[in-house]
Amino acid sequence: MENNTNKGFDTDSNTSDSTQNNKTYADNKAQKSSIPIQEKLPNSGAILTLGILSIATLCCCGPFLGMILAIIALSLAPGVNRELTNKPDYYKISTINNFKAGKICAIVGLCLGAIYLIYFILYFIVDFSLGLNVIDEVNRFWNEMNY
Repeated sequence: MENNTNKGFDTDSNTSDSTQNNKTYADNKAQKSSIPIQEKLPNSGAILTLGILSIATLCCCGPFLGMILAIIALSLAPGVNRELTNKPDYYKISTINNFKAGKICAIVGLCLGAIYLIYFILYFIVDFSLGLNVIDEVNRFWNEMNY
């Protein structure tokens, strides 16, 4: 009678292959567990959104809304920056970049809003003082025409 255990297969090599596969799986699992799971930086998306909106609203809403949005974004930034300095490797690079870009957009929005506000104020001061003279001249012109 033939030995049924060896029907063309090498049982020792099968055992060593399965042991090696288990060892490779354990090594891969250990490597994956040593890499920290990175999370999103809190409020980074809000800061980016508010920073972009602070610039965008300057065109249609005047300097006031844009400056308010920029101030809100910049008031959120210290808390996020504190989280980032405490655990720099804990957060995803993409959310860190969103935070930095949002902070830059908020600073730009605040500066542009301040420049626009100064221009806005000076325009009305100068226009108001000149406007009275123009109104007087128009009235004088209409009086001369006897209307």
